Amino acid sequence: MQLFILRAVKPKKGDRFGLFSNDEYVYFFCKGLKDLRNTIRHITPSGYRVRSAEWFSKYLKIHNYDLVLETGFFGMNRHETYRIIKVALEPSGYETFDYKNRNDKSYPLKSFANEDSINNIKSLFK
Repeated sequence: MQLFILRAVKPKKGDRFGLFSNDEYVYFFCKGLKDLRNTIRHITPSGYRVRSAEWFSKYLKIHNYDLVLETGFFGMNRHETYRIIKVALEPSGYETFDYKNRNDKSYPLKSFANEDSINNIKSLFK
């Protein structure tokens, strides 16, 4: 099974995940491509298209398992929204919580809340 760490940019209007760290990113752990897709689908605002698990598999392989997803219209004002990396071992220090999005759909997200585990995860993204 493939293991992934997802780095998502925090929204500017408060912290909707209930994680009050001083970092500008929220880190999620995903077990497999379907879990990765479902995690992105539940933390992305409604109206945005989330690709299939096969698409993620294809582009992760093309980008050597370090994929950056950006937003921006017509190549202007592009900025990182998500960054996905593949890890070999399951990291410790993540907590599972039930997240309910605006569409009242619930999904268990695995997020890192401990400062030590966040610092270890940050070192993977350098």
